[in-house]
Amino acid sequence: MNRSTATPLALVLCLGSLPTVLHAGAAPGMDNQALALTNEPPDKAYKKFDDPSVSNDGIVAALTDVKDGKKERCIVLYDAAGLEKILTCTGFPAPADAQSLEIKRISQVKIARDSSFVSYVAKLAGGLTGVFTTAYDPLLNTVGATTTHVLTGDGMTNTSPPSVVDDIIGGAVNETGDLFFSARLFGPSPLSNGVVAKCNAGADCRNNPGAWKIIAQEDDKVPDSPAAPAMRFCAFDDSIGVSSSPDGVTFKAFSSDDIILGCDNQKSWLPGIYRHTAPGPLETLAREDLSSDPSSTLPGTTYSNFKGAPVMNDWGDACFTASTKGVIEKSYVFCCQFP
Repeated sequence: MNRSTATPLALVLCLGSLPTVLHAGAAPGMDNQALALTNEPPDKAYKKFDDPSVSNDGIVAALTDVKDGKKERCIVLYDAAGLEKILTCTGFPAPADAQSLEIKRISQVKIARDSSFVSYVAKLAGGLTGVFTTAYDPLLNTVGATTTHVLTGDGMTNTSPPSVVDDIIGGAVNETGDLFFSARLFGPSPLSNGVVAKCNAGADCRNNPGAWKIIAQEDDKVPDSPAAPAMRFCAFDDSIGVSSSPDGVTFKAFSSDDIILGCDNQKSWLPGIYRHTAPGPLETLAREDLSSDPSSTLPGTTYSNFKGAPVMNDWGDACFTASTKGVIEKSYVFCCQFP
């Protein structure tokens, strides 16, 4: 696979000392292969592709516009030979436990590493949002049943105070079936109205609201921030990366310190990337006010912008794309290894 040198790869040791930046070069002897092209035979119906996800079998799941009489947004699977399979589309019905409502919008598509399912966030008619997985058999090339993992209106009794899911903004299911999602909540005042939560594989968190595990909640102190001024979570982004390592999740969030009016002053919010793996604590990988690679020359460089969603492998290593400001102003892919 050819790599562009426009976005170098920086291997960082989280918030510790920073080693040399590595620039990605082209891999010899390998050529990129186009699986699908817009407006080209035989794919004249395909108009736009979003970020793809690929399994260990080489099957690609892509969200694309499909125009066949009417415009739809579909999850399309492509094998290594470019053969296509539509998994689901806007206009299709959601499962019965999601009231069989029509799917209005699809986002955040991820295929399992063994190709056995595809997870995605879907907005439904009536204003509901859910995180779903649809089963897939790569050997038979058949689509199976769809499972609803969480839906707006589901209860969460182990938040403080107890609440219900008001709007799901991000979510993904890892290889072992654990669900992680970020959501805004609704409940009695005062309410911290944002949360990143987990439901263990096999647990019925929809009918057992106390089974949710809270990873982070708005107004919680960022665990590894200094005592003063303490950083607190103000809001969570829709960007989530998951892995099969215990409690393996990385996400983008906004935080602020207690001195500058805390979360009441949105101008003081700082975007950052965070990671949680059991049994360790939640940790800060990067934040806009923190030093970054690649320069150690004073005044050095800091993070200035985080693009897209962070990703995570099954060992807990996390990668994300960010720009730097200071001595060097470029865009890099930063990777933080898990100890």
